[in-house]
Amino acid sequence: ICVIIIIVGVYLDNKNKITIFDSEGNTIATVKRSSTHIEFECDDELLAYANLAWTDTVDVVCSKEQIDEQKAEDYIFDNGLDIYTYYDEDIANILNETGNEYKEKIRDNIAITLTDVNGRIIACYNNDEKKENINYVLAGTYAGSTMKPVSVYAPAIDDGVIDWSTMVMDEPYGKMVNQDGIEIDWPSNVLPYTYEEHTIAEAIQKSMNTIAVKTLKMYGVKKSCDFLSEKLGMDISREYTLMEENGEDEILGNIALGYLRDGVNTVDMAGFYQIFANDGLYKKPSSISSLRLENKVYYERSDTPGERVISPETAYICNRMLKLVTYEDGTGYGAGVDGLDICGKTGTSDDYEDNWFVGFSPEYICAIWYDGSSLILHEDRYAVNCFHDIFEKLPTDGKSAYKKPENIDDVEIND
Repeated sequence: ICVIIIIVGVYLDNKNKITIFDSEGNTIATVKRSSTHIEFECDDELLAYANLAWTDTVDVVCSKEQIDEQKAEDYIFDNGLDIYTYYDEDIANILNETGNEYKEKIRDNIAITLTDVNGRIIACYNNDEKKENINYVLAGTYAGSTMKPVSVYAPAIDDGVIDWSTMVMDEPYGKMVNQDGIEIDWPSNVLPYTYEEHTIAEAIQKSMNTIAVKTLKMYGVKKSCDFLSEKLGMDISREYTLMEENGEDEILGNIALGYLRDGVNTVDMAGFYQIFANDGLYKKPSSISSLRLENKVYYERSDTPGERVISPETAYICNRMLKLVTYEDGTGYGAGVDGLDICGKTGTSDDYEDNWFVGFSPEYICAIWYDGSSLILHEDRYAVNCFHDIFEKLPTDGKSAYKKPENIDDVEIND
């Protein structure tokens, strides 16, 4: 009788314990469940990735079995699925080391996600400074101007409405009433309005809100919503509802300036920027390489290319414009690394609560966010600098390059 009790006890324990492995097959975490919650057993610096891997696993099972999240969790534990991930310890150490340096400067919440250009999530970093038990890697927030290339410029170029040299006037689109009840020009720019025409390329480089809003209006707000929803799988149902109730202008700022009601996270943004680094292809980011049941493959992420979202020509044009952001006159100046072709975009929200840089090389994509609302000075662009410090340390073959379509020529424009 004692032997039977021991065997049953081990069996029941195994049904409530799941193992997570890294890219080399080493155990990095275990997942346990009690009657009330899920627990992760791992080193602190692995917690954010373990949580991400678990979330991705639940999503896979929900989709594969056509069941809800609770039933998916039951399925995972009842069947003892093993979770194999893309986690790379060496790269994770770079993120942890750099993230820890910047958390001492920012002293607030930080999130970093690093993927390859095919959406494999290699590592992430989370600093829950306020100890709210939140994984900010997965927490939705405002993307600010990092959304402009995705929601405005890429689809508008792809649809032939604009190109990089299209001239648009830098002037207010309209008026809004501020918190003090005073009517002011909208949208504002970091710098004063020039009341002159600027190219789309310059508008991206200097993050001119006026031109993003006017370009979106020119392209069509609903068309942009359809692009985000149908091509990139974004849930913007609240924007659709607001648009149906009050018209396109009601969500003009949401779409053009990155104020989506449900927000986005660093995993989302790293995924969206794939299209600029990967020839216009998109594949939803995932930390999961495979799920196995008793050494049999239950699920394996396909190595096939992602879905075509924009044309290779549009991808390359946007890529080169995002390169300008890292030049001296760009808002992302300082992100560049010698020997690497770095592109990217900055973004902030009101009161500096959200601060972003999403950037990429031909090998990696990195999305960095932090809460800057508690900072007194905002002169130091920590997201840009953090990106630079990470990419300066990342391993690289030094030979990779973006795909350049045969019918695209590079030309130098002199003022």
